[in-house]
Amino acid sequence: MGELPNPGLGYKIREYLGGGNWKSAYRATSPYSLADVALLFFHDDEQPDVVVKDVTSLLRTMSRHRYASYLARFYGFQQGQDGRFFIIEELLDRPLEGLAPLNDIVQFVRIARDLSRALVCLHESKLVHRDLKLDNCGLDHQLRAKIFDLGSVTSDGGDVRGTVFSRAPELFSNSNVAQCDYQTDVWALGAALFALRTGDYPFVFHSEIHERKIINDEVRARAIDQATGKQRKESLNKSVADRILSESAASELRARIHRSLRGRSEEILNSMLEFDRGKRSSIQEAEAAWSKLAEGLGSAGENRPTDKWDQIRSHIKLAERKELVLTRRQIDRIISEYNSETPNDHGDELRNTLLHLKEMADGIA
Repeated sequence: MGELPNPGLGYKIREYLGGGNWKSAYRATSPYSLADVALLFFHDDEQPDVVVKDVTSLLRTMSRHRYASYLARFYGFQQGQDGRFFIIEELLDRPLEGLAPLNDIVQFVRIARDLSRALVCLHESKLVHRDLKLDNCGLDHQLRAKIFDLGSVTSDGGDVRGTVFSRAPELFSNSNVAQCDYQTDVWALGAALFALRTGDYPFVFHSEIHERKIINDEVRARAIDQATGKQRKESLNKSVADRILSESAASELRARIHRSLRGRSEEILNSMLEFDRGKRSSIQEAEAAWSKLAEGLGSAGENRPTDKWDQIRSHIKLAERKELVLTRRQIDRIISEYNSETPNDHGDELRNTLLHLKEMADGIA
């Protein structure tokens, strides 16, 4: 296991949370808070003045923007006893990667809305995240989705530091002059939402994700050196680039989105994962669309139905709006339970809707 950094200033490292080539995250106890915090250490930061400038911008953002509460609380920056800079932020114990694949469309839309608001907060403060992925997003104790791990945020057109999992197509096709910007952030958030819904990133295999984690662990444990780890990652990146730059990549991704989503949610995600960056939605457009959809779903509010048949009615409404697909088998099972339990059904409205959905499923089959 690699040597732990020494933050000093009363902070005590409890465990390693994750990291990559240029930064690592740790859980730490804080002398200034009852709750643990996240410490983000930069391995070889050659521009601490840029870090300080962007951190200062973030602190102003957190206190002023209407959507600041959708970002992990940001506590500032320090210089550790070993001379390295680290930043301090709220620790979210529920990364979204633990929810994937998420079948609940209502919860999915709420999370998409929350994360879009977080990115609006950054972009309207003229900041680019550069490293959006599922394990950089999480839920707080109020189940609000937030973006965390803000160590990659920059106020300039940033070089490509983030994960290959959610990297936009243009960052592969123009790799020599590639710069992360607002539109690459939108793609990255769309890719993270796709992974939340399906369990898979658009163009990265599970085996490659696992291999990258192994490489990071080996570098951290000094079983291999940084150069060897970088070489192995570049080989994985090339495979991903070959897939995303293929002529059929855009149509294949749209087909995969269609298999997992329907209706307005499908349209919004397609607009975020548009290969032509000129046609890709802005984060403001995506946030407005997700917010309107969350409001329209009704049960996306704080009061969720608890009765079994209220829940079934809620899902059937989603199916009628084509936001949710019910299979023939699921519909038959609901009809069977309806016949055996005879729930309260004014004017046979529920029964007639079920029969209509069954006819539609038979027509598709």
